[in-house]
Amino acid sequence: MDPSSPVLVLFCKEPRLGYGKQRLAASIGERPALRIAHALVDCALEDAARWEGTFVISPASDEETAWAKALSDRSVFGGRYTRIVAQTGGNLGSRIAAVDSSLRGLGATQIIYMGCDAPLLNNTHYEAVMHALKNVDVILADGADGGVTLMASRSGWSILDELPWSTSELGNALANSCVASGRSVHRLDGGFDIDEERDALRLLEHLDGDMRPARQALNTVLLEEIHTSIPA
Repeated sequence: MDPSSPVLVLFCKEPRLGYGKQRLAASIGERPALRIAHALVDCALEDAARWEGTFVISPASDEETAWAKALSDRSVFGGRYTRIVAQTGGNLGSRIAAVDSSLRGLGATQIIYMGCDAPLLNNTHYEAVMHALKNVDVILADGADGGVTLMASRSGWSILDELPWSTSELGNALANSCVASGRSVHRLDGGFDIDEERDALRLLEHLDGDMRPARQALNTVLLEEIHTSIPA
């Protein structure tokens, strides 16, 4: 890998019934949640297809490698090589740390992590992160729920597995941990994740007028699968 070129890593799970998006499924049903999960993956790939540097798909386990390979073979990538690095066990922090160590061992220095839950991310966010990486060690895109929707580092990470992942305390805890280890941190607005029905309802307001094809398709799925009246 070219040390001077930022690497974009997609952390993802293969959408399956009863696997992933369970908070959403609890309120709208398993099959509607599955359709939304597939549409969210497509949105993440839409962003990745614009990426000019190295792109890595990191599925949740070795068993999902074939699925990840099928994603990388999609026509949106125009035959561009995509590396597959499967996650190992442990919490999300442990998984990120393991993938990060593997990629840095291959020569990567500037690594950006994204998921499939934040379709409001756009090219402006990625450009801001790449620009900030020239001068700052760590960049965090803050989610509205207190988590992060994008995270990047040019100097590795402090201890990740002890942080409060999947809680409203994560963003601040991650930033504080990096500062405590001597890393400079820049934070920016990263929108919000789609975890529950209220998030999907809120997303409909933001997707109106978004002309990116995968976002249009996601908007159609949301209109078909959830109530369109947003509570006051």
